[in-house]
Amino acid sequence: MVHHPHVKRPPADIINALWLNLQAEAALGAADALFLMQSAFGASAVYQGEFSLNLLKEYPQQVKAVLEHSLQNRDKLTSASKFGASEHHAVDRTNFIIGVLGQIGDLSTLELLRPLVNDMVLGGSALSSFKAIKSRLANAGAPSVVCKLSG
Repeated sequence: MVHHPHVKRPPADIINALWLNLQAEAALGAADALFLMQSAFGASAVYQGEFSLNLLKEYPQQVKAVLEHSLQNRDKLTSASKFGASEHHAVDRTNFIIGVLGQIGDLSTLELLRPLVNDMVLGGSALSSFKAIKSRLANAGAPSVVCKLSG
């Protein structure tokens, strides 16, 4: 799904079908696959940035849907990684999900992040993403909606 500038892009209907298949067939493993692919480029910031930008820039709604579902079901997520069942991996994956949602999330994402803001482990990344979304929406002229962190 990573688009290279010299490779012809598949038609939109094929891309959409692939995203739907990912959500239908591997809903609980999709976030881990994205996390592992992102991590694979970790040794090179250049490649990591290219990978992130392509997915987030070209398929933001699809990535958002996958990651919001994953955040809501984070205790049920699976992994193909040898260390996928470890608590460390689960926390890193959830922080990845929260961080990406901070880049592409919207008002509905804020509602998913709100309960995590006070979490001892995830609270810092949840708060950062919450603020990033609020700032981006305010700068984009989104309708003003009161959305407080504590309920």
